[in-house]
Amino acid sequence: MSHARIGEMLLQAGLITAEELEEALTAQQIYGGRLGTVLIEHDFVDEDELAEVLAAQHGMRRISRQHLTDIPARVIAAVPASVATRFSVVPFSLDEERGTVWLATTDPADLRRQDELRFAIEKKVELALAPEILMRRALEKYYDVAHQRRFIKLQTGQMRKKHGRARTATQVILGAPEMLRLIVESRSQGELLDRSLDCLATFAQDVALLTVNEEGLSGWGSRGDIAPGNDIVKARLPLWQSPLVGQLLAAKKPILLQGDEGAELRALIKAQLNVPRGAAMALMPLIVGDRTMGCYFATRFRADQRFDPALVAELVQRVAWRLQALHLMDCVNAPLSASR
Repeated sequence: MSHARIGEMLLQAGLITAEELEEALTAQQIYGGRLGTVLIEHDFVDEDELAEVLAAQHGMRRISRQHLTDIPARVIAAVPASVATRFSVVPFSLDEERGTVWLATTDPADLRRQDELRFAIEKKVELALAPEILMRRALEKYYDVAHQRRFIKLQTGQMRKKHGRARTATQVILGAPEMLRLIVESRSQGELLDRSLDCLATFAQDVALLTVNEEGLSGWGSRGDIAPGNDIVKARLPLWQSPLVGQLLAAKKPILLQGDEGAELRALIKAQLNVPRGAAMALMPLIVGDRTMGCYFATRFRADQRFDPALVAELVQRVAWRLQALHLMDCVNAPLSASR
């Protein structure tokens, strides 16, 4: 399936603008997933509009939201949960006289798949195309299949309120062994992210963590006087307002701005954060697995500590690894599906 082709078809149909397509492609580069799903998440198209374009692209029957809203129990019973989960299909129509069941799928027609499904269900099978987001909801609703989230979402809510705070007190200068110990001994996301700010405060007087969400970057926690009123959680940096921010997150590598470099990005940051005029800035993306989950920001580097980009990048990498390990531990400790 060609992402570019889907975008072209949506543009030709007048369903999205070129600017919306560019924004969605940038978001897809950061968050991953299918372009159609990203477009829906950004409210650029709805499920039915996307379904029509997908069906036209592959010459298949179109499935709308209505088809998967109230499926009769007898139709769902025609496909065992094990088969629906294995093939990621949902039955939405059943012709008992002809022994035919219509299945919604996110993949184009596949004769081999139809043969396998026919053998597993013991009925004739016809496939129809549905957008990924509709299939996720249907599998969760009718077969209790929790759809996969966007890998790891950094905790918010009460956890962020507890840990995501600014500190104006003098920070302790930590050595490399102490930093590593703090990271390794962290037992939760919130604790780890909070400690990571303490580690970075060794190199700069003002540091902050901004997490990635659908709207851009949102403040999580800070050290020093970086946020107006020491309220970092109110900071918002629209991801699409500055191409440099998108490039930073998409490129997945740190950048250091000095002098007059990155004037546009500087102005955007200055509007939200308390940054001295002309101060050097460092932005370091937090990449967990293959997803950019956030971005560390640092300024007013300490004169008594040499700011070593390589060392700081390695520190952020260790934080990312520990986040991934904590996530995997949660997955291992989760109840088995059969015990729910």
